[in-house]
Amino acid sequence: MIHPRMLWVMVLALATAAAARAAEKGPGRFHDVSKEVGLDGARGAFPSWCDYDQDGHVDLYAGGRLYRNGGPPDFRFSDVTRDLFGGSPGGKGVWADANNDGVPDLAVPAKGKPEPDVAVKLWMNDGKGGFEEILVKGLEEREDFQYIGVLAWADVDQDGWADLFAACSEDWNDGKPRYFKRFLFRNRKAGRFEDITEKAGIAGAPPRYTRGAIFGDFDNDGDADLYVANYRIEDNFLWENRGDGTFVNVAADKGVKGTGRRFKGQGRTWYGHSIAAAWGDLDNDGNLDLWVSNLVHKDGKYGYHRGYICDDSKIYLNGGAPDFAFRDARKDMGIAVLPLDGIGEKPDGSKTIVDELWAGIALGDMDNDGDLDAFVPQVYDLPWAFAHLYRNEGNGTLTRVEDEAGVRVFDTYSGAWADFDEDGFLDLATWGRPEVGKKRRLMLYRNPGGEGQWLKVRLRTDGNGGTAIGARLTLRFGEDLAIRETRAGTSSHGQQDSPLVHFGLGNRKPDVLEVRWPTGRTRRFPDPKPGSTLQASEPRKD
Repeated sequence: MIHPRMLWVMVLALATAAAARAAEKGPGRFHDVSKEVGLDGARGAFPSWCDYDQDGHVDLYAGGRLYRNGGPPDFRFSDVTRDLFGGSPGGKGVWADANNDGVPDLAVPAKGKPEPDVAVKLWMNDGKGGFEEILVKGLEEREDFQYIGVLAWADVDQDGWADLFAACSEDWNDGKPRYFKRFLFRNRKAGRFEDITEKAGIAGAPPRYTRGAIFGDFDNDGDADLYVANYRIEDNFLWENRGDGTFVNVAADKGVKGTGRRFKGQGRTWYGHSIAAAWGDLDNDGNLDLWVSNLVHKDGKYGYHRGYICDDSKIYLNGGAPDFAFRDARKDMGIAVLPLDGIGEKPDGSKTIVDELWAGIALGDMDNDGDLDAFVPQVYDLPWAFAHLYRNEGNGTLTRVEDEAGVRVFDTYSGAWADFDEDGFLDLATWGRPEVGKKRRLMLYRNPGGEGQWLKVRLRTDGNGGTAIGARLTLRFGEDLAIRETRAGTSSHGQQDSPLVHFGLGNRKPDVLEVRWPTGRTRRFPDPKPGSTLQASEPRKD
């Protein structure tokens, strides 16, 4: 018979061993290196990583400022905004090679009316260290095309040229909200864009306050589909690309429209305050899954405390062929839904209801174990409104690790991954408060790394008349695989991860990398070497 004291010793030993194993698997402790890399005091929400000067070192655009990465040994950033643009180019923006000259260009929404006749600014990269704003035919401001809040690039017609999706926020100038449609512009080359909203079949959807727009090939048919996250308790859209120039909204059929609730005496169905969404294969089955972050009021703000109206945030797993329907696997993955009566305390110790204030989502393999992890920002300057960092355990569950990782950021929408110091592990850019009540600032968290191997892929078109935005990369390990897609615009309000595609390998050696460019042209790269950056060029036209 075991003595009770010895039993407690054994239990404590087992718990200690389990904690040690968890720590070994964990991401290690990130460090805020903003000051030491030249970003001390920098401001700028909605980070978008790029390599604007094509020197191989990833640069950072955030909140209207462009910071150049000086590369090794210090990887210090310098603000080159005034030198390259003559001033701030605008606010949030996303990068794509709009004219296929081999260097990335910057699209920035001109929210409201800061300049006459401008709805979207397009800054063309001259490849020599400068940018020129061009007034693009088709992107002028008009009555139904203003207050742009979200931009995303994709080659929707597979002609090798990046097309532009734009969605509007809201206008409160008259004391009540005014909403607008969303727009799809086809790149007609030579600095011209054609409004194909009507032709594409997306004009009929009602006006919405859109806060997230992401392209991804959810049905594996080779073309870019589009998910649109709508705010103000409205339903979300999933526009399936039919491959003939038209789209159809299949959100309800595929299970990603939102839960929807109806209440007595109300003549409408209430959905979620969706702010952000991201595509990523969370279970490595070769199908893109969908994470939707909602700001969820639990406090009865709208008078329905016994049945709050906002959808909880969703983690939709893609069931694959033939239906490519989704199911909400959030609870299965270990992320509880907050109870209606809340779980928090105010600073004075009194009880309060805690809302779920998710306001973004950034997916990336931070520990190089082969599974996508998740950084989830929360908004508002409140003690419980700090970002969550979820480690993907590879067994269908997620574990919160922001405390052990040292990444506690308050009141933020922001998050984007990139290996800025080129050590093979993804680092995190965000913008928020380091503590409650502190000023918001740009923060760059350096990943301490670990044991997992990695592979990076730099996609090149080499003047073949193609874009790399929307490429599908499949890395195979015998019967196992991992997929990634390149995109320009994700999470909330258009953010952007590194243009270098990152795979964590764990301790596995891949057999082959397969790349399918948006044009449909494909190429195989056998025996990719772990710990290397593979240069993948698109095959030339036939």
